[in-house]
Amino acid sequence: MNGGVEVQMSKGESFFVMPGPSHLPRQVLQAMQVPAYDIYDGAIARRLSKVTDDLAQIAGGGYRAAMYIGNGHAGWDAALLNLFSPGDLLLVLSTGRFGHLWADAARALGYRTRLIDFGGTGAATCAALLGALEADRAGEIRGILVTSTDTSSTVRSDIASLGRVLKDSGHDALLLVDAIASFACESFDTASWGADVIIAASQKGLMAPPGLFFLFIGSRAMERRRERDLVSRYWDWVPRLGREFPYRFFGGTTPIQLVFGLEAALEMILREEGLGPLAARHKTNAEAIHTAISAWAEASDGAVDFFLNDPSVRSEVVTAIGLRSGGADRLFRWCKEEGDLTLGAGLYLDGSRSGLDPTLFRIGHMGYMNAPMVMGALGVIDAGLNHLGYIGHTEALSRAGAVYAASTKPAPARRSAPCGCC
Repeated sequence: MNGGVEVQMSKGESFFVMPGPSHLPRQVLQAMQVPAYDIYDGAIARRLSKVTDDLAQIAGGGYRAAMYIGNGHAGWDAALLNLFSPGDLLLVLSTGRFGHLWADAARALGYRTRLIDFGGTGAATCAALLGALEADRAGEIRGILVTSTDTSSTVRSDIASLGRVLKDSGHDALLLVDAIASFACESFDTASWGADVIIAASQKGLMAPPGLFFLFIGSRAMERRRERDLVSRYWDWVPRLGREFPYRFFGGTTPIQLVFGLEAALEMILREEGLGPLAARHKTNAEAIHTAISAWAEASDGAVDFFLNDPSVRSEVVTAIGLRSGGADRLFRWCKEEGDLTLGAGLYLDGSRSGLDPTLFRIGHMGYMNAPMVMGALGVIDAGLNHLGYIGHTEALSRAGAVYAASTKPAPARRSAPCGCC
């Protein structure tokens, strides 16, 4: 209340920090504002080729890129159907809900699965992978499925180390990596991963609307694909790798507006910012958010704290926060109604329960996020936690601000004012 008048604070532009879909830059929105387009125009083929080349540049490692209409879940199906036959055994290294969902998707397609569950609080370990490979004396395991960052738990696994274990073991299983949350965000060298297929999607780090996913295909996966006889015409990646006809990129009509939006986003990522600065920006945003959470933990005696105790497995693109006494739904509602800020809801991690976990909420900090956006989101969350009685006064915002101050170049030394005598 201000002078007896109820103040409505949610009257500006709505903002959200869900871990996808992420915030859309104005350039992307403007690029999509085009009418129907001649999809057989040769210019479309050239633009699609450029988009594909840009995506492959982000992936690195000599991968070939195939584009599809669909979300990340469709990406799982497409990758599996190109490589495996019904009855094949797949090893799933699950670090959260999306690992379980990928295993469910595989079983629905007729594959057998062996799941190693790391409980959503730790990364996939080399020891567990090596143990599973050594125990597979008959060589039944045909593929290994793992998420680089599981969006539900926010656990980040060391894919490069897992890839080295697979290579050194001599096992011929293929390594499939879900990089949907981390692609075009975190600094990773995919050439060191040893992944045979990487799956990504448009709605997170790529700063485009949902509706497109991408498979980045290595040489071993290309060889394995040649052994498959029954791949549906739509999911088959082989025609999508050709460049001669535009409709082959998508197995039919090109989603022109989505492609143009993605094209604008790639221009921002690769040529306006660059991959190095982009990764540094995500790292700094994550550090600011993590610093604020540490302040909330201090102020609440741990009632508000990191969901993941181990800092080494925390993602740089999405962070889960635990509320010891529950009530995440109240915080979610307060931030949305009073601050026009949409948080990421907490998800149950084991795949056995649907709905939302009242002891968790998530902050997505992927894609088009800068210091004012992060500081504004932290300010609303801080106010909500205070209003709902989780914390009192904290130094969360000043500490987060100090992270940004430390990340910038030092200010030039101030020169003394002229004395007036010379």
